[in-house]
Amino acid sequence: MAAIPSEVPGAETGARPALFSGKPSDYERKEESHKTELVFAHQLMSQPVFCLSQSASFQELKDAFLEKRFRHIPIVDEKKSLVGIVSDRDFLKYSLLDEGKKMDWNQWTQKKILTARRNTEIRFAAKVMLEEHIGSLPIVDEKGQLEGIITRSDFIRAMVKFPGFILVV
Repeated sequence: MAAIPSEVPGAETGARPALFSGKPSDYERKEESHKTELVFAHQLMSQPVFCLSQSASFQELKDAFLEKRFRHIPIVDEKKSLVGIVSDRDFLKYSLLDEGKKMDWNQWTQKKILTARRNTEIRFAAKVMLEEHIGSLPIVDEKGQLEGIITRSDFIRAMVKFPGFILVV
C-alpha cells in the first residue's frame, strides 16, 4: 500500500483520505458558474422532429427505425397535426407477430398520446414521463401541430451540456 503524505488529515492513523473534503472542487466551482435554468419544454425539446405521415408505407416506418435509430416516431396527418406515435417496442412486437404482419401499421399506432405545450415546465414534463412510464413527450401547439419532442435522451443531453442542470421532480 502506498504511503499517505503526513499533511493529509488522518495520515497519522493510516486512514485513507476522504473523497469529499468539505471544500468545493475546481469542477464544482466551474459547475456553479455554468448553472443554466432550464424551465420550459421549448428549452429542452428536440426540433425539428422526424415524423411520418399516416400514409407512409410499412417499409418507410421500418427504414426509419433501422436507419435513424429513433425509439419513438410521431405520426402526423396532412395538416401536420399529431395523430399517433409508434414506439420501437410496438414496432418490433407487431412486425414479428403473424397477426401484426397482417394489420395496417396505423392500426397499432398509439392514438392516446400525452402531449405538452412549449411553456410546460420541464419538471412537470419529467414527472408525467416518469409516472406514466413513457419515453417521449411530444410538444404541440394550440392546433395540435407537432413542434418538438422531449425524450429521456434530452434530459441526459441537458445534464451533459449544462453541468449545473438540476431537476427536482
